[in-house]
Amino acid sequence: MDEDPGKSYEYSNLSSFLLGAILQRVTKNGLLEFAKTNLFDPLGITDYRWEKNPQGIPKGHEGLWLKPHDMAKIGLLYLNQGRWGNQQIVGAPYIKDATTPYSSPNDWKNIRNKDGGIRFLKSI
Repeated sequence: MDEDPGKSYEYSNLSSFLLGAILQRVTKNGLLEFAKTNLFDPLGITDYRWEKNPQGIPKGHEGLWLKPHDMAKIGLLYLNQGRWGNQQIVGAPYIKDATTPYSSPNDWKNIRNKDGGIRFLKSI
């Protein structure tokens, strides 16, 4: 939030981790069991692993291991506005919000440096 909208972009792992930590605390059996019950089981995903931090909390921002065909199920879930068969797994309004771009750098197509690598600069 240091720059005007559209001028720069920074991804924040902390936001996703914090949400995972909140779910870990407020759900009865923790984040992984919440994901299993509400996402993995309905989609038929049985082979997964989620890396945890030293306190035993799954990393909400990384480290979720799925097989490619199971990742495709999540993609299909999004394409179907959160529905899997006859069951609404994720609310359609959430899917719409999650897939709506709210900002992007003005020069989003030119984010590579001269060597072809991605520039990790505050302002793109």
